[in-house]
Amino acid sequence: MGLPTSRLLPLQTLVFGLVLLQAAFGAEIRVEDFPNDDGSALELRWDLSDLTDSTVVVSRGLLPDTNWIFVRLEGPKGTYVDRGLRRDSLYIYRFQFPSGFLLSQPVGPKASIINTARINQLIILALFFSVVLIYIKLASRGKRFFVRRISGLSALEEAIGRATEMGRPIL
Repeated sequence: MGLPTSRLLPLQTLVFGLVLLQAAFGAEIRVEDFPNDDGSALELRWDLSDLTDSTVVVSRGLLPDTNWIFVRLEGPKGTYVDRGLRRDSLYIYRFQFPSGFLLSQPVGPKASIINTARINQLIILALFFSVVLIYIKLASRGKRFFVRRISGLSALEEAIGRATEMGRPIL
């Protein structure tokens, strides 16, 4: 059952009215953008334990055509990450239980510019490049750096020198 585009405004008004109704009955439905992703996921959280004790059927509709697609069968309280969504679309979720159903507000996924879970890697990378640039600047000013000799390389160089003096092939 699809809704025509001209009926989008009454649907949003209906959804806003249902949000107020949810608050009155103690039901909580939250649909938000999933953080640190490419804009293809929404995070669903619901607590309908005041309204029902049985399972809840979660369905997704793409606005303006709300053809409901089955997403998940869960208990009255739960969380779920709905993946594989389109970035430039609005979605509405229906939480159906035996005595009725509730709708979420229309929400669209958004791409995250910075993945905050990887901030520590960005900081380490910036520190490493800062140290490299500082050493390049110091070397260009003529500062002499001490490079410790590696004893294994010294022994290898000595063995090659002896083999050359004796006239034997190295390779």
